[in-house]
Amino acid sequence: MRKSVSEVFRSNARKWAGRASLALGTLLTACATQPATPPLEGDLLISHVRVVDFSGEAPDVREDVFVLVDEGAIIAV
Repeated sequence: MRKSVSEVFRSNARKWAGRASLALGTLLTACATQPATPPLEGDLLISHVRVVDFSGEAPDVREDVFVLVDEGAIIAV
């Protein structure tokens, strides 16, 4: 016995809905278990600067960066 197009469509739709709800549930569980990151605090925030990083083989230049300084040391870029 052959299935009609609507029966096949409904069957496939149920499969995909089940898979989508499982994936969404897994994603929400993973997100909910991540600890919240505390906000950074510092003495000085320098905004919209060009940063040149010489730690690699070639210099890495980044534009429009924020730099956070605390007690005279850079704590975040």
